[in-house]
Amino acid sequence: MTAPVKAGLIGCGSLSLIGILPQLAEPDAKERLELVAVCDVNEARARETAERFGVADAYSDPQELIARDDIDLVLIITPIEYHYSLAMDALRASKHVYTEKPVATSVSEAIRLRTAARERNLKLVCAPSVLLFPQIRYARSLLDEGAIGEVHSASGRGLAGVPPWSGYTSDPSQYFSLGGGPALEWAFIRCMP
Repeated sequence: MTAPVKAGLIGCGSLSLIGILPQLAEPDAKERLELVAVCDVNEARARETAERFGVADAYSDPQELIARDDIDLVLIITPIEYHYSLAMDALRASKHVYTEKPVATSVSEAIRLRTAARERNLKLVCAPSVLLFPQIRYARSLLDEGAIGEVHSASGRGLAGVPPWSGYTSDPSQYFSLGGGPALEWAFIRCMP
């Protein structure tokens, strides 16, 4: 078995506490990923989260977490407006990145992130990770091979609604503001092969 990927998580709010950290604490996840640090601008929340989930280190400055040599992957679970800058900082520090959606607040920012990841041979993944699902990868391979001919139209359905999800306690207005939400995500899908 290969050693688990060492990760640091930035953002200890409700989404991390309800949807991310409990999953990372499961035995099968721990076999593949070791969470070595958490960060939140609220220092007390970062420390409490680290203690609750058995994480060794807590930070209030994301740059300190990103600068660590032992972290391979940075998980960005922050408000939308910070996704791009933190993801770019992590990529520039040669870290793989997983970020909540949207990956950025403009298509040009998303393309810059994609370029930075490719130049460094790093993975950049944005939630939800639908594009990594086996059935989606298979459909993409059929398209790439020309197996189904030229596509003239397509439609799809989302897997879940928008905030507030059950247990979501943060203010969901950012999801509906300029730079967030489904319209922007549709633009990313259309522009990012």
